[in-house]
Amino acid sequence: MGRLLRFKNGYPYEISNFAPAPEKTDYSQLQWIAYTKDENIMKKLPPFVVRTRRFTEDLLEEQRPRYQIYPSMEGDGQYYRVIILKFVTNLIFEQDDFEFQISILIVDRTIITISNFENPYVADIMSKIKLRNEEMNREKILGIILDELVENSIDVIERLEDDLENMEKRQLRWEISKNWLAKITDLKGRVYEATRSTRADIEVMRDLQKDVELRTPSLEHTEDRFLFLLDLIEFQRDNMNNIVNLHLSILSQKRAEAMDRLTIIGSLLVIPTIIAGLFGMNVPLPPLDFYQILWLNLILMAITALFIRIFIPKV
Repeated sequence: MGRLLRFKNGYPYEISNFAPAPEKTDYSQLQWIAYTKDENIMKKLPPFVVRTRRFTEDLLEEQRPRYQIYPSMEGDGQYYRVIILKFVTNLIFEQDDFEFQISILIVDRTIITISNFENPYVADIMSKIKLRNEEMNREKILGIILDELVENSIDVIERLEDDLENMEKRQLRWEISKNWLAKITDLKGRVYEATRSTRADIEVMRDLQKDVELRTPSLEHTEDRFLFLLDLIEFQRDNMNNIVNLHLSILSQKRAEAMDRLTIIGSLLVIPTIIAGLFGMNVPLPPLDFYQILWLNLILMAITALFIRIFIPKV
């Protein structure tokens, strides 16, 4: 089962579920068919689509973003395009499998998208296109899909930026949560993967602009947004490194403060310890009795400790 956005005279007019046999579908019509990957997905594709193992892996398995042109299986000199892109989702905060991979088949006037998992983004984009109620063509629909997906990724990274800023503030107040260092280390790895995928997406956008049939000004704007996304992601990587370094600096400072306190306490006890040792020797000290010696000992301890506390920190 998939979703279908139909157009009439170039204007969007209906969104519906889509489950007809591929051979009965008219791909010369302007339409957008959206599928989510499953074990039967190959049966839902047009009959003239290549069924080789390599194509199946490129289309359905996790791949590096790419752009490829394939000849039609019907041998009529026709061809179709496959665009594979990856986008950052909110899952980056939770799990390693966070990237939304979308494979786009451009067949005549029809756009077919295959997502690696169910994502509300696709349905939202279909609804936005329908609400625009303006005349469109295949290239404009493709541009809107790419624009919306990259903007969603930018929103995710901006949220990450806010989270990192709050984390830095909590660190300065020493209000860090348990195992936060392990969590931010995992997040750094996922952000690194997002950096690699975004760089590959930018290469795909440049390849698309070399295609005379698909090249439109909107693709240049989408490439600019991908470049902005890449800068944003790399900035967050630097932010996470700074947060880890800040934590280590604060930890070192707190250890130094603890050692300072122990040093002061030890200094305060040195002289009283010597005095106690002298007066604690098992010898008589005439003409003083036991209680006089005790009070003299305590007074000398207090005076020397106060002297050390006042003057030593100023040295």
